[in-house]
Amino acid sequence: MLVKIHKFDWKDILPWLIVMVGATVRLYRLDFQSLWYDEGLQYVVASTNNPLDLFRQLKSFHPPLSFLINHLFLVIHDSDFFLRLPSVLFGIGSLPLSYIVANQLTSKRVAIFTLIVFAISPLHVWYSQDGRMYAQLVFFVLLSTVFLLKAVQDARLRWWIFYTLAATAGMYTHVFMAIAVIVQCGWVIMCERRHLVSVAASTIAVGVLFLPWVLFLPWVERFFRTLSSGSMGGGSSFGGRAGFSWDALAYTFFVYSAGFSLGPTVTELHENRSVEFIMQYLPVIVVVAAIFGPLLLAGMYTIIKRYDVRTVGLCFLGLSIPIIAVMAYSLTARGTYNVRYSIVAVPFFCIFLGTALAWLNGKNKFVGAAALLAVLGVSTASLSNYFSNPRYAKEDVRSAVQFWRHTSNGEPLLSFGSGHTSRRYLVASEANRHFVIGGKDVVLSIEQSLSGYGTTSAYVLLARDWNQAREKSIRGAFTIQKEQTYPGVKMLRISSPDGSPLSLVKSSVSHGNETAATLTGAY
Repeated sequence: MLVKIHKFDWKDILPWLIVMVGATVRLYRLDFQSLWYDEGLQYVVASTNNPLDLFRQLKSFHPPLSFLINHLFLVIHDSDFFLRLPSVLFGIGSLPLSYIVANQLTSKRVAIFTLIVFAISPLHVWYSQDGRMYAQLVFFVLLSTVFLLKAVQDARLRWWIFYTLAATAGMYTHVFMAIAVIVQCGWVIMCERRHLVSVAASTIAVGVLFLPWVLFLPWVERFFRTLSSGSMGGGSSFGGRAGFSWDALAYTFFVYSAGFSLGPTVTELHENRSVEFIMQYLPVIVVVAAIFGPLLLAGMYTIIKRYDVRTVGLCFLGLSIPIIAVMAYSLTARGTYNVRYSIVAVPFFCIFLGTALAWLNGKNKFVGAAALLAVLGVSTASLSNYFSNPRYAKEDVRSAVQFWRHTSNGEPLLSFGSGHTSRRYLVASEANRHFVIGGKDVVLSIEQSLSGYGTTSAYVLLARDWNQAREKSIRGAFTIQKEQTYPGVKMLRISSPDGSPLSLVKSSVSHGNETAATLTGAY
């Protein structure tokens, strides 16, 4: 009896090996770094004891799905690891989806190279280890795209239903899923007009399913009221500057290529965006641009020359529309341009790079291998910095709170720029000694927060203190008895110069006999 032996083909198992590598990178040292500002907010919302608060959204403008998922994981175990674990799982789940999308649009060869680029993408790894909703958003963008491609290919109702559900889940994750829906609808209008009725029905269904959240929950009214009043804060691609500039667009492609852990740090770009400062990092910028710029252009050229209008349309719309949409959003009264808002474009950026690498590999094995090694080298350098270089670390509020816990003698802790995150690391018995301070006048905020407390010394945790503006004010008004520096965080133990209660320092130092109430009114 003859037994037919199936010939082993590495191409069948290679995608899964790449997924395993990508999964390992995303799980590596998941809870090593402290939660940063936005993750602190995510934790506060997700850790509520009342699940209805996840839908009322009194602390966040975002839809509830990511908070609900985080809540379920935190019920299993309350830790930084479990807060970030959903992002890791969605990030890992996005890897095979990116392969499927690239394979359906191009070829298996291109899909493998796309998967390699996406698996080691420093930007996607960063958000796969971030306890926010952006890895989840990318997952639903890719999942909905897979279902859309199947729907236009098979024209069966079930695929349109699956597409509708995936797009709706994306909308309940982040409202910028609407950008992906615009891309998908635009692609059908341009390239698959025979499915106009189907995609229109699906889009309407997504809107109807999302309508309860839009109409009946308070976040929308507060969002537009805040937006119209011009008081809405946020971060640009350089972290915190409103509006849009062309250098932000260049930085977007730099971050798509190398993540946040090469060249200038996000903190440095908050503080200084001058040409003189940027020139310090010119060698790194030139290397990244010299590798990824030609590859991106080559990928665009190859897709135009080798593939049909379906592939060209979806890839170009998928890359350009999210960036253009975020640019348009940044031009609103207080809108901001932030790279993460355009993260739904990253999978298509990787498809262009994968197309270029596959084309080079087919033309010349040596050149193709050199290009792939160059991409791997940049990604490895960035990931190495992300995992091990304190200069690129997230704000280490956790270590600062531990320092206060071990060195304070009953003194209060005042946190600036890290209120939610600081609370996450406090035990119940410490909560009554914690005060969140804010505003432009940090000294006045300290005075008001400690009014009636009667302490002559306290600890101040400063995070996101760009250019050390608040630290300089504190040093000018108080005596610094002890200080400790962590990535993105400064801890100061302060006391009044004359030993009087800290609540009187501002009045006695700067304003004579004026009262705090008078100062507040003048301010």
